[in-house]
Amino acid sequence: WQRASGAGPEHEARASYMIAKALLATGQGARAMVTADHCLAICQAHELGDFDLAYAHEIRTRALEALGRLDEARQSAAAARAVPIADAEDRPLAYVACKLIIEALEARKGKENK
Repeated sequence: WQRASGAGPEHEARASYMIAKALLATGQGARAMVTADHCLAICQAHELGDFDLAYAHEIRTRALEALGRLDEARQSAAAARAVPIADAEDRPLAYVACKLIIEALEARKGKENK
């Protein structure tokens, strides 16, 4: 993909997002965390915002949750929800995903406190 015509940093960020999702699906939380951090780093280095940045935080949230780093996952989910997304069609996808993650984290926290 790096040699594809018109490929840019947003494509690398999106590829990293998908790889991190696959790693999480196969139970490889630590590797997913490295890939999610890479995704976020690409967004930050190239000043990618909007849904690319929101989804970078979202996949990082999922990786942190998989590693049991729940406080950091909550912070990452909040960061994802704070990213302004211009396209009204993209906005609910990112925000709802993070809302569901936060709700799951809160439910998990409630069980741990009992």
